[in-house]
Amino acid sequence: MFSHQFIDDFTIALGYGNGLIQFMDIRTQQPIGSLKDSHISMIGDIFVNSIYDTHSQVLVSGIGGFSWWDIEIEYMEGSTLELIEAETIASSRSVPMIDNNEYG
Repeated sequence: MFSHQFIDDFTIALGYGNGLIQFMDIRTQQPIGSLKDSHISMIGDIFVNSIYDTHSQVLVSGIGGFSWWDIEIEYMEGSTLELIEAETIASSRSVPMIDNNEYG
């Protein structure tokens, strides 16, 4: 595991070196869903923008660029969580580094 970020009070996103993002219910320590980011080969950072209780936007960066996900986690009967939607909003490949010595 390379990265982690709380999504809400009960959910954490774990980023791994193979591009996998796993969502866990921290109360039960059980996975509620996962996704494989095809744009990033190694998850470096996870940033979360909570829009409302069950809906968040997640920016993921790492080797390969970045991707921006729209996710929805629903509280099911019995207080269990389920990842019900994950959709890529935007993505980018790595941008080449600019050599500062080139300009002066």
